[in-house]
Amino acid sequence: MLRFFIDTNVLARWLFYTKLKERQNISDPSNLTKRYREFKGDYDLIEKLKLSNNTEAFISKLTISEFVHSLSTEVIAEKLYNEGLPLSSWPIYMRDVHLSKDESDDLLNTVMEFIQNETDVTPKKQKSRIKVVDNDHDHFLIGELLLKYEILTQDAILLSTAIKYNYDFFVTSDKRLLKCSKNIPKSYLNKLQIISSQTALTKF
Repeated sequence: MLRFFIDTNVLARWLFYTKLKERQNISDPSNLTKRYREFKGDYDLIEKLKLSNNTEAFISKLTISEFVHSLSTEVIAEKLYNEGLPLSSWPIYMRDVHLSKDESDDLLNTVMEFIQNETDVTPKKQKSRIKVVDNDHDHFLIGELLLKYEILTQDAILLSTAIKYNYDFFVTSDKRLLKCSKNIPKSYLNKLQIISSQTALTKF
């Protein structure tokens, strides 16, 4: 059985695509902006993993914390996009744009709904759900990833976790991480492969 560790950005993109499907008819993905069309691969992957009997999917407790931040950032980015602000100015405005109380409440409700409906904190209980595991803190490995291979701290912790549990794949939509990870020695990764959602879809 293949075992997949899911990065936070994949979950966030899956959720945003799910919300888009609820709000509008997107049977034809070409109707979406390029930004959201790219989310379809993440959506397809999570939906397949949820239904598959031949695979298992995992996240960590850090993933859930990152999930809240990631969703908040996406909501703000959507607000900036809808206001017609050029992409080049987003880093400036990101600091000054805040979620309203209704938006914050909706975000927290969304995360709680995800935890209750899609995850399982007792991994042996139910195969069809995404299992939540504790984070690993292999300080030597995390230090090596940070200093030698330019992996960000949170990504290093997640990678360390995936390696500890001997997963087959670490799935991410982070192009920077996919690029930097190519330099990590296989001796560090054991059998773990760091791949995109599109590549993960070919593993079924």
